[in-house]
Amino acid sequence: MWIKEGDINKISGLYQQMLDKGIQPNSVTFSVVIPAQVISGKTNQALELLRKMISMEESMEHKSRIFYKLFQNFKGDLALTKNFLQGIVDHKININHKIYNDLINAYAKKPDINGAFEIYNALINQGGMIDVITFTNMIKAIIQADKTEEAMQFYYEVKQTGIQLDTQAYTTMLDTFVKMRRTAEAQRIFVEMRRSKVKPNVFTYTSLITGLGQTYNYDGVRNVHNLVRMDLNVELDIGIYNALMDAYNRCGHIHQVLLIWDLLIIGELPIDNSTVSIILDSCGYGRVIHRILNIWKYLQDKKFPLNLNNYHSYIEALARNQLFDEAKNVLMNELKNNGFKPETKTIRSLLNFLHDVPKKSRCEYEIIEWVRNEYPDLAKEMKFTERKSSKKSGD
Repeated sequence: MWIKEGDINKISGLYQQMLDKGIQPNSVTFSVVIPAQVISGKTNQALELLRKMISMEESMEHKSRIFYKLFQNFKGDLALTKNFLQGIVDHKININHKIYNDLINAYAKKPDINGAFEIYNALINQGGMIDVITFTNMIKAIIQADKTEEAMQFYYEVKQTGIQLDTQAYTTMLDTFVKMRRTAEAQRIFVEMRRSKVKPNVFTYTSLITGLGQTYNYDGVRNVHNLVRMDLNVELDIGIYNALMDAYNRCGHIHQVLLIWDLLIIGELPIDNSTVSIILDSCGYGRVIHRILNIWKYLQDKKFPLNLNNYHSYIEALARNQLFDEAKNVLMNELKNNGFKPETKTIRSLLNFLHDVPKKSRCEYEIIEWVRNEYPDLAKEMKFTERKSSKKSGD
């Protein structure tokens, strides 16, 4: 049950009727009555009801859920939340620290950073400590709100309380910074992690490499790559190899991408569809035509289960290097023969490359006609339905 506008007096009246009839309220009832009392200015009465609610013999998990419902009924009013929490402290109402941590978690996941901080401050004022899971969820929400300085300040404050952060906490912080394109802060967290003697795992390295690649930081990628190779506690998986290949490609170091690819193939290490798309994209941008063709043949010989993204990468790599006839053949024949329907992004990409080469206007025209005949729905989506005269020059 949630408090609606105009319900305050009704709730108080119904509660009094329950008492008059000798009906004992349960914790769910209290979760509605207490906020109603606070909202109507009867904070002291509300706190006494809270004391009764806490004394009930119920599981900690149930009490945590009820507390969350109770605070939700303040409807985000920070002043009410703050005053109620201060009243708990002033009246020396002993609330289990797990309930506080559960509340902070719930607010952080909403996310409601301000509400989470109010509850966090109440926990600290009662001499409690935030646990690692709660800290992780809270700082993740702060970073996602793009409050970088507040996140770092919170990190240092919590560290001073003596909390022992684990690999997951540091990795979550680092990864969230990376996703927010805050690579400098992610690197800072990585340094803090190592300084605190907490061991990175494969996910820590993968996330950091991804962030460094996104900011074209070649030296950073290379340094972390060296650290990974020396870290005997980390077993490299295809995820980290993919991150390294993608990062080196973004930094324009195709030779490093090819070295990793060759290492995977020679070592017969498992690759996935992401690996294939990355190497084809890299070869396309790197203008290494012979490697594009050789890699594709290798994949076909090995009967690797190619997906649509792989075909898109291959067609685009061919077109980028002006191998238009081969690209057209893959689009119009190979895809269909292997049970795939082309995507609009692949068709548009190939046509865009062809458009920049006047002597290939005939090829461009043939693809448009093919889409109209084979895939009318795609033709409509791509607005190929209106036939226009096209030059039939050059091939």
